[in-house]
Amino acid sequence: MNVEEMLKQTPLAVAIKLHTDIFGYPPEFEGRVQLGDPLIASEIHNSIAKREPYMKESPREQQNEDGSITFIDW
Repeated sequence: MNVEEMLKQTPLAVAIKLHTDIFGYPPEFEGRVQLGDPLIASEIHNSIAKREPYMKESPREQQNEDGSITFIDW
């Protein structure tokens, strides 16, 4: 398997493809994201499950080790 095929299988790449297939356009990001960012991939999947396009203005949720959730605005 080459590098390009491996990158297509990252959680973020899968989420972007699924969002594009369902809504007809890729999710919009503000600023840079890390390759395979699991937090953003999870947010995209959550928006798809709600049948709502991913919105860059949405607050980001971060699960902390103690079980609490921190909301991070972009």
